[in-house]
Amino acid sequence: MTNRLKLIAILIATMFALPAIAQTQMVIHMTGGDSIIAVRDIARISFDLNSSVPGDLNKWRHLAEAFRLLGNYPNPFNPSTTISYELGAPGQVELKVLDLQGREIATLVANRQAAGSYQVQWDGRSSSGEKAASGAYFSHLKVNDAVQTRQLLMLK
Repeated sequence: MTNRLKLIAILIATMFALPAIAQTQMVIHMTGGDSIIAVRDIARISFDLNSSVPGDLNKWRHLAEAFRLLGNYPNPFNPSTTISYELGAPGQVELKVLDLQGREIATLVANRQAAGSYQVQWDGRSSSGEKAASGAYFSHLKVNDAVQTRQLLMLK
């Protein structure tokens, strides 16, 4: 596997890192330069780092442990939902709601936070106060330079 594909696999795994859930897995197959990726709820991320990959691998290996986006309740929801997350260390936090095209709908948190557990309510409105349409959205949690994303489903 080339270094480039290894880095892509690490980035994908980090983006989809979820809290520990029993008997779930993530499978990444890299063959002949092609990648086939099947993602289910992830219980643990591990990498074979015996070969050389540029950059600080310890940073990539432990990103998922630094914070966790736990998801939202209820899901599906109407008219509001509570998004929960945990920080293992203090950091600059941004929690946004994005549409399926990645456009920002609302910014829920944009400040430095201490380690701990947090819950933020989204009222189903954009930052400008407009009601969001029914459909799928993403909660997008960025802590320092790492990101985790979970799907939200609004039904009216």
